Amino acid sequence: PLRPAPYIYHARRGCAALTWSFQDRSEALKDQQAEELRRLVEWFKSDRGLELYAQFGTLLGIVREGDFIAGDHDVDCCYLSRHTDRREVLKEQLELYHHLQEFGMLRKSWRAGQAFVWQGGSLVVDVFTSWVDEQGFYYTSQWGSFGKAERFFPLTTGRLRGVEIPVPRNAEVLLARLYGPDWRTPAPSHPSDRLRRGRHLLG
Repeated sequence: PLRPAPYIYHARRGCAALTWSFQDRSEALKDQQAEELRRLVEWFKSDRGLELYAQFGTLLGIVREGDFIAGDHDVDCCYLSRHTDRREVLKEQLELYHHLQEFGMLRKSWRAGQAFVWQGGSLVVDVFTSWVDEQGFYYTSQWGSFGKAERFFPLTTGRLRGVEIPVPRNAEVLLARLYGPDWRTPAPSHPSDRLRRGRHLLG
């Protein structure tokens, strides 16, 4: 039988964190979590009219391996705001966080554009805010601009353990920016090795 993924309180980040990486989870649990992510994508679209898509480490795993990154321990996604003005993006974000809280899905959130969302019985998803500004540039709340949005949107789909998950077009361009030109070769790396983490949504 599946056992629920255990969580511990992370003192520095003030949130629940998984105590083991994907390489230590059963195949059945990983299949379940891929399906739970698909359901969360559908919920964002049907309930809030927002597109949720894989980003950062989860995008890397989908594009490179069609799976979760073995040494990773969480799922990274962004939702794309319907607005271009940062004030409206922030207002929409606050409404989303309140809605998630009403459904008992919100575990922790930051105004800078990051939330921990509980989906199903075993999955916590790091959900970041993203938007396209008035000049057509694509931003994520944590890592800033990645250039013109037309290069990455509309979204396409990738496969996570056989489950279709939305991903940006030309994902290879994003991954090279996040993880460097050798992103296709598994290595212990993080975007913070190359990029400066910021509070881009707050200006």
